Amino acid sequence: MFNRITGTCALCLLILPAISQLQKQPAKLTFASINQVGLLVGGRESSTIQTINGVRLNKWQAGIGTGIDFYGQRSVPLFLDIRHHFKQNGSKPFVYADAGVNFQWLNHIQDEMQGFPESKAGLFYEGGVGYYLPVKRQWDVLFSIGYSYKRIKDDIISNRFVPIRFIPVETREERTSVYRRWAVKFGFRI
Repeated sequence: MFNRITGTCALCLLILPAISQLQKQPAKLTFASINQVGLLVGGRESSTIQTINGVRLNKWQAGIGTGIDFYGQRSVPLFLDIRHHFKQNGSKPFVYADAGVNFQWLNHIQDEMQGFPESKAGLFYEGGVGYYLPVKRQWDVLFSIGYSYKRIKDDIISNRFVPIRFIPVETREERTSVYRRWAVKFGFRI
């Protein structure tokens, strides 16, 4: 009998603080939008622009993002973004992770060139740390730094003239371009 009472009391002592913590921070699902520009630095420098829209729940945020990435070959990433804030209010540090696909976006000259590569979607991911600074009640300015990876696959089509047959022969070659770089971004969150 005594063991049951002490076991029940111990269980209550463990559960009650967790329940009171839930009462202090009610779960509130809200819309979140991040818009940011950045500098991509690796073997060369370039820029990126992104928008991420999703939801916030207490210290977590998740959304779908897209943008334009000018590093190496111009491309459009489409990715899932997950963030964790270490504080609920005020200035707060955060960590983030992005993962998705990357689509090459040819300019009009490349698009019209005969034999220019046909591209396939490639892998895109990024992870890093950052900091939010509150500006107004619902607005934050953000700064982040992270490591970014993008891969683009191309099918290169070329025509060779075979002298024996006197006809052109089409050949295909698959080429993969990989870009690893640091991403430094500034933006705002609503």
